[in-house]
Amino acid sequence: MLKRNLLLSAATGLLAGPTLVGSARSAEPPRGAAHNIVLVHGAFVDQSSWRPVAEILEKKGYNVTLVENPLTSLAADVDAARQELARQNGRTVLVGHSWGACARGALLVCH
Repeated sequence: MLKRNLLLSAATGLLAGPTLVGSARSAEPPRGAAHNIVLVHGAFVDQSSWRPVAEILEKKGYNVTLVENPLTSLAADVDAARQELARQNGRTVLVGHSWGACARGALLVCH
């Protein structure tokens, strides 16, 4: 549990930290920042593992998408992330954890 809380805290700090510099009360991302964040989960979990982080980011005005990896193959997981990226409008940050980072990396190489 402690490891999970530490991971969520670190991810939240990395993702939400830059928005705190401009205005702590702002519900809009900084001008010029990507407004879309796509979160890709790791193995042995599903997209709900990102829900606490997504809620924080959504309160800050970001459009957050949680990818549901089928976890049947790397190609299938890359395709799931690719489909969600294609639905985004505008600048997008792609974040992957654990196996999700592998899929993210493979997608970036192929894209």
